[in-house]
Amino acid sequence: MNNKKERVLVTGATGYIASHVIKELLEKNYSVRGTVRSLKSPKCQDLKKNNIFGLKGQSIELVEANLNTNEGWSEALSQCDYLIHMASPVPKGDSYFNDTSIIDTALNGTRSVLEAASGVVKKVVMTSSSAAIMFPEGTMNDSFNYNAPPITEETWSKVEGTLKTIGAYPVSKTKAELFAWDFCKSQAEEKAFDLTTINPTVVIGPLLSSKIRALSLSFPYFAASGKIGSLPKRRIPLPYVDVRDVACAHVESLKNPKTNGERYILHNGYFDLADALQELKEEFLPLSKKWPKHNMPTFIFQLLSFFREDAKMLTSFMGPSHGKVREIISTKVTDHLGLRYRTMSDSLRDTINSFKKLGMIK
Repeated sequence: MNNKKERVLVTGATGYIASHVIKELLEKNYSVRGTVRSLKSPKCQDLKKNNIFGLKGQSIELVEANLNTNEGWSEALSQCDYLIHMASPVPKGDSYFNDTSIIDTALNGTRSVLEAASGVVKKVVMTSSSAAIMFPEGTMNDSFNYNAPPITEETWSKVEGTLKTIGAYPVSKTKAELFAWDFCKSQAEEKAFDLTTINPTVVIGPLLSSKIRALSLSFPYFAASGKIGSLPKRRIPLPYVDVRDVACAHVESLKNPKTNGERYILHNGYFDLADALQELKEEFLPLSKKWPKHNMPTFIFQLLSFFREDAKMLTSFMGPSHGKVREIISTKVTDHLGLRYRTMSDSLRDTINSFKKLGMIK
């Protein structure tokens, strides 16, 4: 009897979503190898430990590989059965909108990884993003065009001529995913692998390590720690999904034949951060006494966006004054994988508790 564990390569192992994917893989008895840009990075510290993420007797193998070069990918994929490709540059501040270098990095990195995986692995699950879906007309307000057809897995963000209107990050994610599908279709039969892409909306949920940072948790962290004094009176509806549900979808897609050749939106509805925090206020006293409310005139917040990166990012999500949102249909992952989303309250509660557990807030 062959009891050898199947091995999965996870690229970008120091990422927020990647940490939960690794935990889920270990719990499902896979052997895990993870790629990092540098083994000397402090971000790798918790990944090098035995009993990783509190899992007794579990550890992973780490290897160096960089999206900006072809080197190291063939070695990283050696003797792997599956690939979960998660590595992709996530810019901060103005770089989200104008750092065009991330487009080449995401695209060329995906090319290098998939070429190395061809003829080696059975299946590739790739982390894309709702950013590759949410801007079909090529503007940041597409998600507020409530009279337009619903967003589905058939929807693609417009990338031609939209760098200034939606930013470099959505263009990078869209082009990288389009390349992956084209590459998969072009493979010779003897080298073919199956492909699934996962397209989450704004990801929230607990951190597993103090060394890991997540751009999507910036606002929950600043708000929960009392570092945001107030928010604009206008509500800011954000599409969201729990990181643990995202991890589950990745891992369950590896062996489920229904997922071959499929693209999945992961989305559990829209939420407003200030309103969601107020629902949990009594549970987190006295910490919650400093939580922000909707009490700043919108025009003042818009003025702040010219000087502060956090205000600029929030303003981009604020949308028109009508506050209505476009429907996003994300039921396919439920139909194919039986995934049941966690509630917003559970997601935000566990996020805040992880900040406390890791000593990030008191």
